[in-house]
Amino acid sequence: MTSLHLHSRGRLAFSPHTVSPLLRGLILQEPTRKLAILDIGTGSGNLALSLAPHARRVVGIDADPRALALARARARKMRRANVRFVEADAETIAYTRWHPGMVVANFCMSRGIIQRAGRALPPGHTLVFACLHSDRYRELHVVPQRFSYHEDEIHRWLRQAGLRLEHLSVHRETHPLRTLAQARRFLGPHGVERWQKTGRWEKMERYIQRGGGPVTESWLVAKARKE
Repeated sequence: MTSLHLHSRGRLAFSPHTVSPLLRGLILQEPTRKLAILDIGTGSGNLALSLAPHARRVVGIDADPRALALARARARKMRRANVRFVEADAETIAYTRWHPGMVVANFCMSRGIIQRAGRALPPGHTLVFACLHSDRYRELHVVPQRFSYHEDEIHRWLRQAGLRLEHLSVHRETHPLRTLAQARRFLGPHGVERWQKTGRWEKMERYIQRGGGPVTESWLVAKARKE
């Protein structure tokens, strides 16, 4: 087993709405042109569409019909004929129906997803994903978000699913927040609204009132192979 733990700080290119070069690179290390790739939580299709020119076929699944409508429109505009988008709940449906040679996910991960990937993948084939780390926004002492995990959890769940870890890296990006205006720009209007609904915005306000400081984004990138 090769296990790489990187603890990176500074200005990195974090966004759950884009595909990181590291994630893409780990995927394209495999012979993707021969593979059917299953993209979990595809959303508007960023990862699926970026992989389509390098894959035999790609299926993206998501429970959000509006995001899938956008993904399909983008596929038509980009003339990606080997991509299909399916409305499905990634935590309840069996992935075996798509016969994947690789399972990928960009910020959509859970223990159930790992288990289903382990059942669907043939021996020697890979699961590659990025997900949020549980110490995201640790300075604010907020409850960890849903779908955010510690690397030890990920490692354990992969092992239980019969997947041998080949890469695991932890990345951190710090943002100095000293005013509420900076906090609003950092979270964006929809983010502020979500934080207000969940009570986390009050913790941000108290943090800023005490003088503010760095706020940490953190995420994981992992690759594992079916034994």
